[in-house]
Amino acid sequence: MEVIYRADKDVPCDKLLDLYRIGNYNTWWTERNVRAWLNHCYLFITAWSGVQIVGTASAVSDGVNYAHIEDVLVHPSFRRKGIGTTMMKMILERLQPLNLDFVQLTPIPGREPFFEQLGFQVVPDCHLMEWVVADKK
Repeated sequence: MEVIYRADKDVPCDKLLDLYRIGNYNTWWTERNVRAWLNHCYLFITAWSGVQIVGTASAVSDGVNYAHIEDVLVHPSFRRKGIGTTMMKMILERLQPLNLDFVQLTPIPGREPFFEQLGFQVVPDCHLMEWVVADKK
Protein backbone atom coordinates (compact mmCIF):
# COMPACT_ATOMS: atom_id res chain seq x y z
CA MET A 1 0.00 0.00 0.00
CA GLU A 2 1.63 3.19 -1.17
CA VAL A 3 0.32 6.40 0.37
CA ILE A 4 1.06 9.77 -1.21
CA TYR A 5 0.79 12.93 0.89
CA ARG A 6 -0.18 16.29 -0.51
CA ALA A 7 -0.23 19.79 0.97
CA ASP A 8 -2.59 21.50 -1.45
CA LYS A 9 -6.25 22.36 -1.65
CA ASP A 10 -6.85 20.95 -5.12
CA VAL A 11 -9.12 18.22 -3.82
CA PRO A 12 -12.32 16.97 -5.46
CA CYS A 13 -15.21 17.73 -3.09
CA ASP A 14 -16.91 14.41 -3.76
CA LYS A 15 -13.82 12.43 -2.72
CA LEU A 16 -13.51 14.38 0.51
CA LEU A 17 -17.21 13.91 1.24
CA ASP A 18 -16.81 10.16 0.64
CA LEU A 19 -14.03 10.00 3.25
CA TYR A 20 -16.10 11.98 5.75
CA ARG A 21 -19.07 9.65 5.32
CA ILE A 22 -16.95 6.50 5.56
CA GLY A 23 -15.21 7.90 8.64
CA ASN A 24 -18.54 9.02 10.18
CA TYR A 25 -17.24 12.59 10.40
CA ASN A 26 -18.95 15.78 9.19
CA THR A 27 -21.59 13.53 7.66
CA TRP A 28 -23.99 16.46 7.16
CA TRP A 29 -21.50 18.38 5.01
CA THR A 30 -22.27 19.18 1.40
CA GLU A 31 -20.07 20.50 -1.38
CA ARG A 32 -20.80 24.01 -0.09
CA ASN A 33 -19.22 23.15 3.29
CA VAL A 34 -16.16 21.57 1.68
CA ARG A 35 -15.54 24.54 -0.62
CA ALA A 36 -15.88 27.00 2.27
CA TRP A 37 -13.47 24.97 4.40
CA LEU A 38 -10.88 24.67 1.65
CA ASN A 39 -11.09 28.41 0.97
CA HIS A 40 -10.59 29.36 4.61
CA CYS A 41 -8.22 26.82 6.15
CA TYR A 42 -4.57 27.79 6.42
CA LEU A 43 -3.09 24.34 5.77
CA PHE A 44 -4.72 21.27 4.25
CA ILE A 45 -2.95 17.91 4.12
CA THR A 46 -4.36 14.85 2.38
CA ALA A 47 -3.20 11.25 2.16
CA TRP A 48 -4.00 9.32 -0.99
CA SER A 49 -4.03 5.65 -1.95
CA GLY A 50 -4.37 5.72 -5.70
CA VAL A 51 -7.30 8.02 -6.50
CA GLN A 52 -8.87 7.62 -3.05
CA ILE A 53 -8.40 10.13 -0.22
CA VAL A 54 -7.58 8.06 2.86
CA GLY A 55 -6.74 10.86 5.29
CA THR A 56 -6.97 14.58 6.02
CA ALA A 57 -5.57 17.04 8.52
CA SER A 58 -5.97 20.80 8.45
CA ALA A 59 -5.18 23.94 10.39
CA VAL A 60 -6.88 27.29 10.80
CA SER A 61 -4.40 30.09 11.52
CA ASP A 62 -3.68 33.77 11.07
CA GLY A 63 -0.08 32.78 10.34
CA VAL A 64 1.26 34.96 13.17
CA ASN A 65 -0.45 34.36 16.51
CA TYR A 66 -2.16 30.97 16.62
CA ALA A 67 -3.19 27.81 14.84
CA HIS A 68 -5.96 25.36 15.57
CA ILE A 69 -5.58 21.89 14.07
CA GLU A 70 -8.80 20.31 12.87
CA ASP A 71 -10.27 17.48 10.83
CA VAL A 72 -7.61 14.85 11.52
CA LEU A 73 -9.27 11.85 9.95
CA VAL A 74 -8.03 8.55 8.51
CA HIS A 75 -10.17 6.10 6.56
CA PRO A 76 -11.09 3.19 8.89
CA SER A 77 -9.32 0.63 6.65
CA PHE A 78 -6.09 2.67 6.73
CA ARG A 79 -5.85 3.40 10.45
CA ARG A 80 -2.87 2.38 12.59
CA LYS A 81 -0.48 2.59 9.64
CA GLY A 82 1.14 5.92 10.56
CA ILE A 83 -0.95 8.05 8.20
CA GLY A 84 -2.41 10.30 10.91
CA THR A 85 1.03 10.73 12.50
CA THR A 86 2.61 11.62 9.17
CA MET A 87 -0.07 14.20 8.38
CA MET A 88 0.24 15.75 11.84
CA LYS A 89 4.02 15.97 11.50
CA MET A 90 3.60 17.66 8.12
CA ILE A 91 1.31 20.28 9.65
CA LEU A 92 3.58 20.85 12.65
CA GLU A 93 6.66 21.17 10.42
CA ARG A 94 4.89 23.89 8.44
CA LEU A 95 3.67 25.71 11.56
CA GLN A 96 6.92 25.61 13.55
CA PRO A 97 8.80 28.27 11.51
CA LEU A 98 5.94 30.72 12.11
CA ASN A 99 6.85 30.89 15.82
CA LEU A 100 3.17 31.06 16.80
CA ASP A 101 2.06 31.90 20.34
CA PHE A 102 0.09 28.66 20.50
CA VAL A 103 -1.01 25.65 18.46
CA GLN A 104 -4.10 23.92 19.80
CA LEU A 105 -6.61 21.24 18.90
CA THR A 106 -9.77 19.80 20.37
CA PRO A 107 -9.55 16.01 20.22
CA ILE A 108 -12.47 13.65 20.28
CA PRO A 109 -12.56 12.30 23.86
CA GLY A 110 -10.34 9.24 24.12
CA ARG A 111 -7.99 10.31 21.32
CA GLU A 112 -5.74 12.40 23.60
CA PRO A 113 -2.93 9.77 23.69
CA PHE A 114 -2.47 10.04 19.92
CA PHE A 115 -1.87 13.78 20.18
CA GLU A 116 0.21 13.50 23.38
CA GLN A 117 2.77 11.37 21.52
CA LEU A 118 3.18 14.35 19.17
CA GLY A 119 3.87 16.78 22.03
CA PHE A 120 0.38 18.07 22.87
CA GLN A 121 -0.78 18.33 26.47
CA VAL A 122 -4.26 18.37 27.94
CA VAL A 123 -5.00 21.82 29.35
CA PRO A 124 -6.39 21.25 32.86
CA ASP A 125 -9.76 22.79 33.66
CA CYS A 126 -10.17 24.03 30.10
CA HIS A 127 -13.68 23.82 28.74
CA LEU A 128 -14.86 24.22 25.18
CA MET A 129 -17.76 26.55 24.70
CA GLU A 130 -20.02 26.79 21.68
CA TRP A 131 -22.39 29.59 20.77
CA VAL A 132 -25.89 28.18 20.41
CA VAL A 133 -28.49 30.39 18.79
CA ALA A 134 -31.86 29.67 20.36
CA ASP A 135 -33.89 30.63 17.32
CA LYS A 136 -32.29 30.61 13.87
CA LYS A 137 -35.45 31.86 12.13
